[in-house]
Amino acid sequence: MALFYSIGLLFLTKFCIAQSDQSDEIDTVGLNAANEVYNEIFNVRGYNRFLSPISTRKTNSSGGSKTTKLNIHFDLWYIKLISLDAQSQMLSICLELKTYW
Repeated sequence: MALFYSIGLLFLTKFCIAQSDQSDEIDTVGLNAANEVYNEIFNVRGYNRFLSPISTRKTNSSGGSKTTKLNIHFDLWYIKLISLDAQSQMLSICLELKTYW
């Protein structure tokens, strides 16, 4: 009976080590890809999420300058109701404001 348990333990140990070795390789590949994307966006291209993508003034064929319109969208997302007090007419909710252009 002890031999059966030791063989089972040996098999389980080898199986777990093989699984952890394979997942480490996948994580390394994923981390390398994520680092490449991060470096491309923030280091090479100099992306700054706090600056709006406003283009410079363009001159049209008649000689006047023309500015392009920047559309900004505001979304207000309802997350959850925190409290509601009917007597004092107070409502507490959790909201999230999302802006994008």
